[in-house]
Amino acid sequence: MTRTLLFLPLLMACTATHDEAPEPTPEPAPQPSVEPNGDGVTPEVIPDVPRPDEAEQPPVQAEPGRFPTPSHWTSPACEGRAYERQIQFEGNRFAAKDLVSPCPPDVACVWSGIIDREGEWSLDRKQLRLTPDADAPNVPQAGKFPLPEHLWLAEDGTMTEDDGACPYSMMD
Repeated sequence: MTRTLLFLPLLMACTATHDEAPEPTPEPAPQPSVEPNGDGVTPEVIPDVPRPDEAEQPPVQAEPGRFPTPSHWTSPACEGRAYERQIQFEGNRFAAKDLVSPCPPDVACVWSGIIDREGEWSLDRKQLRLTPDADAPNVPQAGKFPLPEHLWLAEDGTMTEDDGACPYSMMD
């Protein structure tokens, strides 16, 4: 009897009623093809998209407030400086060349007349700060011909010393 009592609740649990399965929704009929000899299916329109290497790339322009690098600049003699200065920027480094009194060709000179300096530069708004290398060789004449601590960048992309004096132009 105990077996029958145990079997009866199991049998009652399995006799629950279930709802009938929902009927499947019919698929819409295929549309006629727009192509001759079509298969009855409208073709999917996929726009022609050029591959990334084929896409026309816009010219790269410096962002406002950014300084173009690499770049090479020159400034002729100006008020307060009687010689040409050339400065080249690449990465976060600069190389300045002051053409104080270049030695003429085919002449023996004690000093080349050119002062070379290198260091790092940084940009703070419109001010381009020049920090010469501390471990650079000491050129005795360099003290007489100082390198400015900073240069100024104008909105039009030009560069000057002392906020307008001694303009620089970019070399090709």
